[in-house]
Amino acid sequence: MKLPALALVLAVTLMALPVRAASDDAIDRRPRLHAPAAPTPWTIGFLRQLYVSGSGSDTAAGTQDAPLATIGAALARARSYGSGTEILVRDGIYREGELLVDFDGAPGQWNALRGFPGERPTIAGVASWQLVHLRGAYFLLEGFEISGSKLGSATSDGTPIRSRADLVAWGRRQGDCLATGENCGSGVYVEGYESRAVHHVVVRDNVVHDFPGAGIAANAADYLLIDDNVAHHNAFTSLYGHSGISVWHSRSMGEGPADEVRILVRNNISFANHQHVASTAIGIDHPTDGNGIIFDQNTAFDYPFRMRAENNIVFDNGGSGIHVYDSANVDLVNNTSCRNAAGESQNDGEIFANTSKGVRIFNNILLARPGKRINSNWSNTDLATGRNILFGTVAPELIGPGDRIADPRLAGVCTEPVVERFMPKAGSPAIDGAAEVHANASDQTGRAATRRRDIGAVERP
Repeated sequence: MKLPALALVLAVTLMALPVRAASDDAIDRRPRLHAPAAPTPWTIGFLRQLYVSGSGSDTAAGTQDAPLATIGAALARARSYGSGTEILVRDGIYREGELLVDFDGAPGQWNALRGFPGERPTIAGVASWQLVHLRGAYFLLEGFEISGSKLGSATSDGTPIRSRADLVAWGRRQGDCLATGENCGSGVYVEGYESRAVHHVVVRDNVVHDFPGAGIAANAADYLLIDDNVAHHNAFTSLYGHSGISVWHSRSMGEGPADEVRILVRNNISFANHQHVASTAIGIDHPTDGNGIIFDQNTAFDYPFRMRAENNIVFDNGGSGIHVYDSANVDLVNNTSCRNAAGESQNDGEIFANTSKGVRIFNNILLARPGKRINSNWSNTDLATGRNILFGTVAPELIGPGDRIADPRLAGVCTEPVVERFMPKAGSPAIDGAAEVHANASDQTGRAATRRRDIGAVERP
């Protein structure tokens, strides 16, 4: 099935790491998106509903009037049914450890775990390696705050965590990933099997934050949509090198046209993900990641189809904004990347490819942190780039046809996850500047271009 072209800082020192701010609550509890009944690009249907509420009982019928009490009980009930169960969770905080989805839906009979319409329930805690573990095909995860925060609590060895700086200081003292996962665990992990990919998975409209490992990660997946999420303050103490959003070791489940886009990362905001410890678990003595978005080692299973990142906003991450490493056939289009590379040892650029093939970089805004690279070009083949806005204090290392070295003149200063502040001001060189052959029809908010599409993730009306 082909995904259509959908119509769619200051260097952070340890002492500067904030205590959780009041503005974090506004981010994490943001209003739900007005979702279509069947999110594109696939037809998503259900045969039945199960309801969950903190006031329910796990021996109840699971109806809206007699809900279950835990998500784990609802998943067990859905597993017994097979395909076609939509689980709707009412507001509240659910601390249940790892939530494993290891059963498949079917075309038109998906399984889903969703926040009740208009509500954003919280799945909280850190499990051994991942909190929400998605291994089932035809599955939708939508509408949650997924929090790994330990602020205001203590670690398993009794260390009080009063701020994110306390967490980093504690993480730097750990020599390995703990069995509890509290220094390496991820928020959402989409994971395939040795025998096959996990496929037809949608992760949409979630806020995933404060996990020591990845915010949202996919391994050995195919037909994947990561859409309209916010990922922030993840990867702080990861010894493996995690990021806000990661697509890793993609694996094909079948044949198709070579130009088919089967993995799409769109409309996300990924910020303040920052690896503060060395990647010692992979034999490296310094931080390597903490990127906003990364497509990582997708040649491992010779994944033959195209992957695409579009309309994403990435800023203030420790690593790059968007990074393609050891991957092939990736399109990076109409993204806004601003003042990333906050890590002292990380200086590869806002958006770049490394040891990759067939990467296309078009219509993006790259606004670099003072003194850091705008972009770079390491050991790539068949790399195409153009119609990007490049701006910083260091000259760009890669300039393509139609690229402009100019201030993009954004409405804000790349410090808050407010979409409108990434809109170009009147007179910006980004306005009507996109290469139309690569451009998306609409921006991150769904706003369509009235003339020609602007460069970057946000269109000026």
